[in-house]
Amino acid sequence: DTTDNTDFTKHWIDPACGKGSILLAKIKRLIENGCDVKTAVSCVHGVDIDQSQVDHTRVNIQRATGYMPDIMCDNSLKKEFNMKFDGYITNPPYKGQSMLHQQFFNLGVEIVKTGGQVACLQPGIVYLNKKEKTDDKSQTMRDNIKKYKTKVKFISPSAFDNAEPHYDLSIT
Repeated sequence: DTTDNTDFTKHWIDPACGKGSILLAKIKRLIENGCDVKTAVSCVHGVDIDQSQVDHTRVNIQRATGYMPDIMCDNSLKKEFNMKFDGYITNPPYKGQSMLHQQFFNLGVEIVKTGGQVACLQPGIVYLNKKEKTDDKSQTMRDNIKKYKTKVKFISPSAFDNAEPHYDLSIT
Protein backbone atom coordinates (compact mmCIF):
# COMPACT_ATOMS: atom_id res chain seq x y z
CA ASP A 1 0.00 0.00 0.00
CA THR A 2 2.99 2.35 0.21
CA THR A 3 3.78 1.96 -3.47
CA ASP A 4 2.46 4.28 -6.20
CA ASN A 5 -0.88 2.98 -7.41
CA THR A 6 -1.95 5.98 -9.49
CA ASP A 7 0.53 6.00 -12.39
CA PHE A 8 -0.65 3.39 -14.85
CA THR A 9 2.48 3.59 -17.00
CA LYS A 10 4.88 2.29 -14.35
CA HIS A 11 6.17 -1.27 -14.58
CA TRP A 12 6.60 -3.30 -11.38
CA ILE A 13 8.45 -6.56 -10.81
CA ASP A 14 8.37 -9.20 -8.11
CA PRO A 15 11.59 -11.21 -8.62
CA ALA A 16 10.53 -13.99 -6.24
CA CYS A 17 6.81 -14.02 -6.97
CA GLY A 18 5.88 -17.42 -5.56
CA LYS A 19 2.15 -17.86 -6.13
CA GLY A 20 1.73 -14.22 -7.15
CA SER A 21 -0.03 -12.77 -4.09
CA ILE A 22 1.91 -9.51 -4.19
CA LEU A 23 1.38 -9.12 -7.93
CA LEU A 24 -2.36 -9.74 -7.53
CA ALA A 25 -2.51 -7.17 -4.74
CA LYS A 26 -0.68 -4.65 -6.95
CA ILE A 27 -3.10 -5.29 -9.83
CA LYS A 28 -6.04 -4.85 -7.43
CA ARG A 29 -4.67 -1.53 -6.12
CA LEU A 30 -4.13 -0.23 -9.66
CA ILE A 31 -7.70 -1.18 -10.65
CA GLU A 32 -9.11 0.40 -7.46
CA ASN A 33 -7.41 3.63 -8.51
CA GLY A 34 -9.00 3.66 -11.98
CA CYS A 35 -6.66 1.57 -14.11
CA ASP A 36 -8.30 -0.75 -16.62
CA VAL A 37 -7.70 -4.46 -15.99
CA LYS A 38 -5.65 -5.16 -19.12
CA THR A 39 -3.27 -2.26 -18.41
CA ALA A 40 -2.95 -3.24 -14.74
CA VAL A 41 -1.90 -6.77 -15.71
CA SER A 42 0.57 -5.44 -18.29
CA CYS A 43 2.21 -3.26 -15.59
CA VAL A 44 3.30 -6.21 -13.43
CA HIS A 45 6.03 -8.73 -14.11
CA GLY A 46 7.13 -11.73 -12.11
CA VAL A 47 9.99 -14.17 -11.88
CA ASP A 48 10.33 -17.31 -9.80
CA ILE A 49 12.90 -20.08 -9.79
CA ASP A 50 10.21 -22.77 -9.41
CA GLN A 51 8.17 -23.61 -12.53
CA SER A 52 5.20 -24.82 -10.46
CA GLN A 53 5.06 -21.41 -8.73
CA VAL A 54 5.24 -19.65 -12.11
CA ASP A 55 2.37 -21.80 -13.40
CA HIS A 56 0.37 -21.14 -10.24
CA THR A 57 0.90 -17.36 -10.55
CA ARG A 58 -0.12 -17.34 -14.19
CA VAL A 59 -3.31 -19.27 -13.42
CA ASN A 60 -4.16 -17.11 -10.38
CA ILE A 61 -3.78 -13.84 -12.27
CA GLN A 62 -5.50 -15.07 -15.42
CA ARG A 63 -8.47 -16.40 -13.42
CA ALA A 64 -8.76 -13.13 -11.50
CA THR A 65 -8.37 -10.80 -14.50
CA GLY A 66 -8.92 -12.69 -17.73
CA TYR A 67 -5.43 -11.72 -18.94
CA MET A 68 -2.18 -13.67 -19.05
CA PRO A 69 0.57 -11.97 -17.02
CA ASP A 70 4.27 -11.69 -17.83
CA ILE A 71 5.66 -14.31 -15.44
CA MET A 72 8.83 -16.27 -16.20
CA CYS A 73 10.77 -19.10 -14.64
CA ASP A 74 14.35 -18.04 -13.91
CA ASN A 75 16.76 -17.26 -11.10
CA SER A 76 16.43 -13.50 -10.59
CA LEU A 77 19.74 -13.30 -8.77
CA LYS A 78 21.56 -14.64 -11.85
CA LYS A 79 19.30 -13.20 -14.57
CA GLU A 80 20.31 -10.35 -16.87
CA PHE A 81 17.29 -8.05 -16.94
CA ASN A 82 16.83 -6.28 -20.29
CA MET A 83 14.96 -3.34 -18.81
CA LYS A 84 14.88 -1.13 -15.75
CA PHE A 85 11.65 -1.17 -13.77
CA ASP A 86 9.80 1.71 -12.15
CA GLY A 87 9.10 -0.36 -9.07
CA TYR A 88 10.18 -3.50 -7.29
CA ILE A 89 7.98 -5.16 -4.72
CA THR A 90 8.73 -8.51 -3.10
CA ASN A 91 8.65 -10.81 -0.11
CA PRO A 92 11.93 -12.60 -0.87
CA PRO A 93 12.95 -16.01 0.45
CA TYR A 94 14.79 -16.10 3.76
CA LYS A 95 17.59 -18.62 4.06
CA GLY A 96 19.67 -17.59 7.03
CA GLN A 97 23.37 -17.51 6.29
CA SER A 98 22.93 -17.41 2.50
CA MET A 99 21.78 -13.77 2.86
CA LEU A 100 19.08 -14.22 0.22
CA HIS A 101 16.84 -11.42 1.40
CA GLN A 102 19.75 -8.96 1.35
CA GLN A 103 20.63 -10.11 -2.18
CA PHE A 104 17.05 -9.54 -3.32
CA PHE A 105 16.94 -6.07 -1.75
CA ASN A 106 20.21 -5.16 -3.48
CA LEU A 107 18.89 -6.56 -6.78
CA GLY A 108 15.95 -4.18 -6.49
CA VAL A 109 18.29 -1.23 -6.17
CA GLU A 110 20.14 -2.42 -9.29
CA ILE A 111 17.15 -3.01 -11.60
CA VAL A 112 14.94 -0.06 -10.66
CA LYS A 113 15.19 3.22 -12.56
CA THR A 114 16.57 6.29 -10.84
CA GLY A 115 13.71 7.71 -8.81
CA GLY A 116 11.93 4.33 -8.73
CA GLN A 117 10.66 2.51 -5.69
CA VAL A 118 11.90 -0.66 -3.98
CA ALA A 119 9.61 -2.31 -1.42
CA CYS A 120 10.70 -5.45 0.41
CA LEU A 121 9.12 -7.42 3.21
CA GLN A 122 12.03 -9.15 4.92
CA PRO A 123 13.59 -9.96 8.28
CA GLY A 124 14.45 -6.83 10.22
CA ILE A 125 17.83 -8.24 11.26
CA VAL A 126 19.84 -5.86 9.05
CA TYR A 127 18.46 -2.97 11.11
CA LEU A 128 19.05 -4.68 14.44
CA ASN A 129 22.57 -5.97 13.82
CA LYS A 130 24.91 -3.50 15.50
CA LYS A 131 28.15 -5.17 14.36
CA GLU A 132 30.47 -2.74 12.65
CA LYS A 133 31.78 -5.43 10.26
CA THR A 134 29.35 -7.66 8.46
CA ASP A 135 29.21 -9.79 5.30
CA ASP A 136 29.37 -8.11 1.88
CA LYS A 137 25.69 -8.62 1.00
CA SER A 138 24.46 -7.14 4.29
CA GLN A 139 26.94 -4.30 4.03
CA THR A 140 25.78 -3.49 0.50
CA MET A 141 22.20 -3.42 1.78
CA ARG A 142 23.21 -1.14 4.66
CA ASP A 143 24.98 1.15 2.19
CA ASN A 144 21.92 1.22 -0.09
CA ILE A 145 19.65 2.07 2.84
CA LYS A 146 21.91 4.97 3.79
CA LYS A 147 22.31 6.17 0.19
CA TYR A 148 18.61 6.39 -0.72
CA LYS A 149 15.54 7.87 0.92
CA THR A 150 14.28 4.97 3.00
CA LYS A 151 11.24 4.32 5.14
CA VAL A 152 11.07 1.26 7.37
CA LYS A 153 8.14 -0.21 9.25
CA PHE A 154 8.57 -3.15 11.61
CA ILE A 155 5.82 -5.73 11.94
CA SER A 156 5.39 -8.76 14.14
CA PRO A 157 6.18 -12.18 12.68
CA SER A 158 2.64 -13.13 13.67
CA ALA A 159 1.56 -11.39 10.44
CA PHE A 160 2.23 -14.82 8.92
CA ASP A 161 0.60 -17.56 10.98
CA ASN A 162 3.25 -20.28 11.18
CA ALA A 163 5.88 -18.89 8.86
CA GLU A 164 9.58 -18.55 9.53
CA PRO A 165 11.39 -16.43 10.66
CA HIS A 166 10.21 -15.95 14.23
CA TYR A 167 11.68 -12.45 14.61
CA ASP A 168 10.47 -9.03 13.60
CA LEU A 169 9.97 -8.31 9.93
CA SER A 170 10.61 -5.05 8.16
CA ILE A 171 8.85 -3.39 5.28
CA THR A 172 11.54 -1.28 3.64
